[in-house]
Amino acid sequence: MRTLPLLVFYDSWCPLCRRAMKTIQKHDTHQVIQFISFREDQIMDQFDLWDKDVEKKIYAIDPNSIKSYSGIYTLYQVAHRIPLFRISVPFIFLSIKLGLGERVYRYISEKRKIVPVGQCEGESCSLFNNHKEQ
Repeated sequence: MRTLPLLVFYDSWCPLCRRAMKTIQKHDTHQVIQFISFREDQIMDQFDLWDKDVEKKIYAIDPNSIKSYSGIYTLYQVAHRIPLFRISVPFIFLSIKLGLGERVYRYISEKRKIVPVGQCEGESCSLFNNHKEQ
């Protein structure tokens, strides 16, 4: 029986997220990761993502075990599955155990820019931070 790919829900409005997704896809020679934009119609309903905080953290579902992951734990799962990235697994694991992994992930996530589809006029686009102003 063929193992189903890890379903990774990413933000297609985020240039950083799209670049990361393309890099991972390039090295995913065994197609063990399937990327799905949660911004696509019906995805939030189809996968019941409304309470999963997907706008703030990358989220994944392993259809083989029905387990789900978010944030740094998703990156850990991705690194496990792609041979080129396996060298990073011990470092990600250590960062999680030391409590740094999720903090660093959250910091990067809060600083990333969002470019909503349909918000560009001519050659300029409005950029939004992914965090609320305090």
